[in-house]
Amino acid sequence: MPRVKKTKMNDSDERDKFLKIIENKSAGSQRQYLSQYDNLYTALDTDLTDLDYDTIVNYLNDNFDNENTKKNYINIFILLQTDNTELKSDLVKYRENLREKTDAKLKEKNAELNLVLPPYEDLMDAVKKYVGKQYIINYLLTNLYVRNKDLNAIVSTKDADKNIQEGNHLILSNNKVEYIRNEYKTVRRYGQLIRVITDKKFIRFIREFLEKEKAKPLLETKQIDHEIRKYTYQSLSESDYLKIILKHFTNPLNITKLFEIQNSRGTDISIILKNYNLGYTNAINEATPP
Repeated sequence: MPRVKKTKMNDSDERDKFLKIIENKSAGSQRQYLSQYDNLYTALDTDLTDLDYDTIVNYLNDNFDNENTKKNYINIFILLQTDNTELKSDLVKYRENLREKTDAKLKEKNAELNLVLPPYEDLMDAVKKYVGKQYIINYLLTNLYVRNKDLNAIVSTKDADKNIQEGNHLILSNNKVEYIRNEYKTVRRYGQLIRVITDKKFIRFIREFLEKEKAKPLLETKQIDHEIRKYTYQSLSESDYLKIILKHFTNPLNITKLFEIQNSRGTDISIILKNYNLGYTNAINEATPP
């Protein structure tokens, strides 16, 4: 069967039904689900509810190697199964099998990273020596535990005419910087996040960054990950930073710090501990009694 290719126009009744199914989801999720539905309809050239289990699973296994991609697409088939409960049950079991595989790969990756990522102390020592924009970016990554998208912010003075209900902002006043986030991954759940930063070095470099301007973007390009890695220790990613930080605060366990990370990043602590905890490996879990 063909791989997913450029979508064609689809005004089928099934597509209308699918739109109804996903109408209570966020606008971003709706766009993602609809794009995935259209991709599948184009590739398979038929209503998706006309397909049986073997056809669906064979298509996914034949065309995609990545388990996460398969999970994304199997969700579309599951959402559509409003009548065929037996098929839906079988597809859910297939999805659970995919989750077990991705979980196993996550554990393997964590075991590898645990050996190669630098210690927390080395990271923080490096950050202390940074200046200018490099310090600004690294301070936010290591003290507010933000994602790349959160760093796509406008730096401005307090009297700049800016709509703080849209976008992300670093607003300078005499002895503080207000960090306001409206555009980040989990904004639908946590809403606008505001943090007040009083670190004197951070404030000084924000002031130097602005020079005589009232407002300017922190980042220069739309290639956010690539640009941020130019400024990070050993060109590490923001997720690498969080893994290093989390390893430090789970050995020994610092509950207060973990909830600080949750609230600042805008991510549930259970998700953080599973996806960023380098201790989540087969070696650890097998050594732990049931």
